[in-house]
Amino acid sequence: DKFPDEVSRVFVMNRFEGLTYNEIAKNLKISVRTVEVRIGKALAFLKDELKDYLITLAFIIVLIR
Repeated sequence: DKFPDEVSRVFVMNRFEGLTYNEIAKNLKISVRTVEVRIGKALAFLKDELKDYLITLAFIIVLIR
């Protein structure tokens, strides 16, 4: 919900529907470069949003071992 619609749509099409960047570009009538930029924005956003959880997850994994 925090993604802009155009970023979310491209990310879902690639990561969950399995479409290639070329397929997404053709489907949405945008350039492959635009798809690349939008995927990059989505990944950067996710990395930033999930960084605190990664530390917690790493701590839990250490405790389990």
